[in-house]
Amino acid sequence: MKRVTENYDIFEAEKRSIVKQRIRQAQDMPKTTLEETLAKKAALKEVKSVNSAYKKLNDDISICHFVIDEMNKFGTLRMQKKVERAKRTIAEGLGGLYNAEKSILREAKDLPKATFEQREIRSDAITHARAKLACKKSLQKFYPNGLIVPDAEALEKSDRLPEETLSQKLLKRKTIKALVNERSHYTHAVKVLLDAERLLKEQENYLHLDEIEIKYEEAKRRNDDDYDTKKKTIEALEAKRKAHTEQRKQERSVKKDGKNGINGRDKDEQ
Repeated sequence: MKRVTENYDIFEAEKRSIVKQRIRQAQDMPKTTLEETLAKKAALKEVKSVNSAYKKLNDDISICHFVIDEMNKFGTLRMQKKVERAKRTIAEGLGGLYNAEKSILREAKDLPKATFEQREIRSDAITHARAKLACKKSLQKFYPNGLIVPDAEALEKSDRLPEETLSQKLLKRKTIKALVNERSHYTHAVKVLLDAERLLKEQENYLHLDEIEIKYEEAKRRNDDDYDTKKKTIEALEAKRKAHTEQRKQERSVKKDGKNGINGRDKDEQ
């Protein structure tokens, strides 16, 4: 993965430099005669073709940085702190939400913030503390006597209620609205717990990324031949463009020398 990233960085730098140079050279070509105008159009068309090939190569590997960052994210201190909070949240359960103290927000704000990483960790802690206090508020308001988990199939059943008469339509609408509100209240009340479970599940999935990386490297090796072929095609087009440009220079030089020779003979005859 590191090798792919380094090659991507080199490729990007070289690509930007070469493409800009080719575009500039094509745009600077003269167009005083019809022949020169056609040659300039052909050069610009060729530059566009080469640039499209570069763009295709770029698209094929542009996700490398994102993939690598994702694969390593649970190894950062910031994510380790998040995992610690998630495990602590799950361990405390509903009691931790019902009994959350306002001091947790003050403690989060007191965390160090000298470095960028510390500021990120502090920001996460503040967000978590506020979310936890919001959960407590929702639990006290909607579930003062204990949490009631909504029936997962109730909403689906309500959608099948009859609506042939006006009263049936009103009852169905009222029932669906009540169930949607109940689901919303539940989600807000236990949001911190749901987020913690989701994060720990994600971490568990990331433990298998080594297997994914091995498969990725195998796929990358299989695609190397195709990559080399595309690169050689681009290099061939570049060589062809340079040869064409050199040929045009020589032709213009020959024409210029020819005109000078004719003018010189005319003067001698006079």
